[in-house]
Amino acid sequence: MSRLFVLALTVSAVLVSQAGLAQPVATADATRLLAGVWRAVPGGMYAEDEAGNKTYPFGRNATARIILTSDGFGANTLQASERANCVIGPGPRQCTPAEAEAAFQSASSYQYRYRLEPDVDSPYHGKMIWEVDLSVYPNWKGQTLVRRYTIEPDGHGWTLIAPLPSNPKLGFQMRLERER
Repeated sequence: MSRLFVLALTVSAVLVSQAGLAQPVATADATRLLAGVWRAVPGGMYAEDEAGNKTYPFGRNATARIILTSDGFGANTLQASERANCVIGPGPRQCTPAEAEAAFQSASSYQYRYRLEPDVDSPYHGKMIWEVDLSVYPNWKGQTLVRRYTIEPDGHGWTLIAPLPSNPKLGFQMRLERER
C-alpha cells in the first residue's frame, strides 16, 4: 500500500507541475495570436447598454487601427470616417477652436504597455490590462485601463470590450480583423 501511495503522490506532483506550466504557455500563445496590426470591422465599433441598444460613438463607418507587439506594446487610433478638415493652416495648431473641438470629439489615439490575464478556462478570452503612457485624452495618461478580449483560436479576428463598471459584459466594443 505504501508503494501505491508513493505512486499516487508522484502522479499528483507531475499533474500539479504540468498545470502550473500550462497557464504561462497559454498566455504566450494568446499574446502571439494578438501580435500584429488590426483594423475595425465595418460597423464593429459600438457601445451597448443593458437593453441591447447600440450607439456608434464614432459613427457606423468608424475606422480603427490597433497595433500590438509580442513584447507588450500597443497603440490604438479610432476615428470617425467622415472628419472635416481644418480650413486654414499647414498644421493642427492652426485649426479654429471649433475645428479643434470637432477633431477631438471625432477621434481618439493612445499608446500603452499591455499584459493579458486569460480566464481560467481558456487563453482565448480574458482581461487585457493597459498601462497608458501617451494619450490624446490627457486623463488616461498614467491610468490602468482594464479591457476584455476574446480572440479566435486561428488568430484571424478578435473582440475588445471596454466594460461598463455596472456590467462587465457590456460597454464599448470593437470587432477587429487582422490587417497584416
